[in-house]
Amino acid sequence: MTVLTRLTAWTGKLSASQTGAGHRPFLDPSIRSTGSTGSLGCAAQETAQPPGTPAQAWLVSVLVLGAGLLLAHLAPDVFLRLLGVPAAWLASLWLRGPLVFDVDGYWILNARQAVHVTNACNGAGFFALLSALTVPYWRRGLSRRAGCMQGCLLLTAPYTGAVLANGVRIIVVWYAAHVTHVLAIPAWAATIHYISGLLVFFLFLVGYHICMERIYHERITS
Repeated sequence: MTVLTRLTAWTGKLSASQTGAGHRPFLDPSIRSTGSTGSLGCAAQETAQPPGTPAQAWLVSVLVLGAGLLLAHLAPDVFLRLLGVPAAWLASLWLRGPLVFDVDGYWILNARQAVHVTNACNGAGFFALLSALTVPYWRRGLSRRAGCMQGCLLLTAPYTGAVLANGVRIIVVWYAAHVTHVLAIPAWAATIHYISGLLVFFLFLVGYHICMERIYHERITS
């Protein structure tokens, strides 16, 4: 009985000494390291996320597009002078005809066939579309503090693209009208005029997107 009492007391002292020395449960090192790695990975992912979301960027693009189309509807004469006149001047250089002012717009007096550039050909809608597509790149460059040269190019890219596209469209439409005149199919003149203009704008839109991705996406994110 005495031996059993002493053995029980010694076992109680041993367990108390172990509890007082550690006071910490045993953890597997592999579990501990895995937990720390996971937390560091989450922190790295949160740090790598850029400010804003794609949904916010496209919402701003939609607003810019709507504002541009509204301004184009309210002030077509302004956009004719800002966008249509430079485009008509570029087309007149290619077509080798003088640019003459008219009450309804501008005439390119070519020896074979004249071209009339009116408010419907000012390119304001395409300028609004390019501006809306440029908004995500502008937000991306602003968040990463792009260089001054890239910032200036980013601001002038929609205007330059709209003027060049509209100038090429005027030239293509002139050739399309000349072909319909030679082939004596005047009934198809309006359809060919419309389709050729849409084709030029679509090709410029694809090229604009590719150039913006290569110039701003790769350089800004690098």
